[in-house]
Amino acid sequence: MRLTVFFPVFCIIVASGFASTGAVFAQSPCLEAINAELALERSELQTILVRHHGGARVDASHYGLPANDFDDATNLTIRQRQNFRRLHPGLDYPRSGPMQYPRWAYSLMNRLDQDEAAACGYSQTLTEPGSLALDSLAQLVVNTNINVSNDNIPESETYLAIDPTNPQYMVGASNINLNGAGQMMYVSADYGATWSDQELVPTRTNQSDPGVNYDSNGHVYTLTLDYTGNRTAVKLYRSTDHGSSWPLQIIVDDSAGNDKNLAAIDYQPTSGCRDQIYVGWDNGKAQLVAATTYPDSGVFAPKITVQSKGATIAGDLAVGPPAPGGARAPVYYVWTSTSAKTINFSKSANCGSSWTTFKTIATTKDAYDYGIPAQCNRRVLIYPTIDVDRSNSAHRGSIYVVWNDFTTAQSSGCISATDPNNANIWFIRSTDGGNTWSSPIRVNANLARTDHFNQWMNVDDTDGTIHISWRDTRN
Repeated sequence: MRLTVFFPVFCIIVASGFASTGAVFAQSPCLEAINAELALERSELQTILVRHHGGARVDASHYGLPANDFDDATNLTIRQRQNFRRLHPGLDYPRSGPMQYPRWAYSLMNRLDQDEAAACGYSQTLTEPGSLALDSLAQLVVNTNINVSNDNIPESETYLAIDPTNPQYMVGASNINLNGAGQMMYVSADYGATWSDQELVPTRTNQSDPGVNYDSNGHVYTLTLDYTGNRTAVKLYRSTDHGSSWPLQIIVDDSAGNDKNLAAIDYQPTSGCRDQIYVGWDNGKAQLVAATTYPDSGVFAPKITVQSKGATIAGDLAVGPPAPGGARAPVYYVWTSTSAKTINFSKSANCGSSWTTFKTIATTKDAYDYGIPAQCNRRVLIYPTIDVDRSNSAHRGSIYVVWNDFTTAQSSGCISATDPNNANIWFIRSTDGGNTWSSPIRVNANLARTDHFNQWMNVDDTDGTIHISWRDTRN
C-alpha cells in the first residue's frame, strides 16, 4: 500500500464527555418517513424471526424469497433481503441454513438506505449503534487523496506525524520493498499539499517497523529496526531541519530477536521530563523499554525489562500531562502477553529511570493473531494502542487503551466469509493514573459478518477528543 495523506479507514470521533449512545441527525419530513418505514420493517422482521425460530416456520416464498430464507436471522429487513438478492442474483450462497447472506450484506443495504435518505436533500450525521457517541457531531470533509510515494515500489507499514509546534510540517515513513531495502521518508512543509521523499539507507541488510515522533524543539525522530539475519538494532534517526536530512543515528539496543518497536517523546514545555525519549520493544521472550539519560541527549540508559516471563509482543507508549510547577510527566506502557492472553500495563514517574511492576488491565479471546477473510495470510495481530488526555478538559490525565480481538478464540487457519466469528475494537480507560480500569466497551457497531481490525488512536491535545480509526470490511 502506498503512503497517502488520507487512508481508507472507518473512524469514530469520541468527545471526552462520553454522551449516551444513539443516532443524531437533522430531522426532516423525508428523513422521518424513511426512519419510520425502517422501524416498521425491522419490527415486522423480528416478529417473523421469533415465530420462525420458535418452531412455527414461516415460508419465505410468500415474500418472493427462497422458502428457507428466514433460517438466516440476519437483521436485513424483508425489503433489504429482496433487494440484495435482486442486486446479486449470481451470488453463490446457500439457500437454507443460518449463513445465506455474506458478511457485508447488512452494511451494504443500510448504506443504500442512507443514500436514499441523503437524496432527499437533507444532511444527516449518524453514530454507529453500539459505539461511543459524540457530544456534538460535525460533518467530516475528506480532501482529495495525494499519492505521496508516486512510484511503482511497494510500500508498507506507513506512519505519519505532524509537528505539534509547527503543524505545517508533516513527516511520513514507510518500508520499501527493494533489494537491500531501506526506509522511505516523506516530508511536507505546507500542511500536506506537496511532498518530497528520500531513502534512509540501512547500515545492515534491511529496515522495517518505522515510526515518527517530534520533540518540543521541532526536532523529528524516526524509529526503525535495522537488521540482518537474527541481529536487530533498534535505531533512531534525528532531523533538525523538519525531515530534510537525517544526520544523527542513535542505537537504542542491538540484540537478537528485537521486534515491534515504538517510541514516545515528551514534547510538553512544562514537563520536568521535557524532550525525554521513550522506546519500547520486545525480543520474543520479554518486553523491554529504554529512555534517554537526559532530554535531547540522544544517549539511552540501559534497557529495562518490564515483563520477563511469558511471550510478549506489540507494545505502545504514551506520555501523560505533568502536574503544575514543572513536575515530571508520567509515561505509560501497554503490551500484549500472548502466553497469558492479557493486555498488560506499566508506568514510570521518573522520566523512565524505573517502571512499576506490570499489571493486567484486560484479557483477550485470542493470544496473538487470527485469520479473517480480508487478511488470511498475514493475519491480524492483537495490538493495543494507548494515549492520554493532555488537554485542559475535565478528563485531563485520563488514560485510554484500545485493541482488537476476535469474538471467540481461533487457533489457526482463516474463517470463512459466512463465519459469525468476527473482529471488534475494544476500549478501556483509567481516571486514576492506571490504578483501576473500566470494563471493556466495544467501539464499533457489531455488524454481522463484518471485521474491524488494525485500529489506532490519538487524543487531541487541545480539547481531549479521542480519535479511533480502524480497517473495516462492511463495504
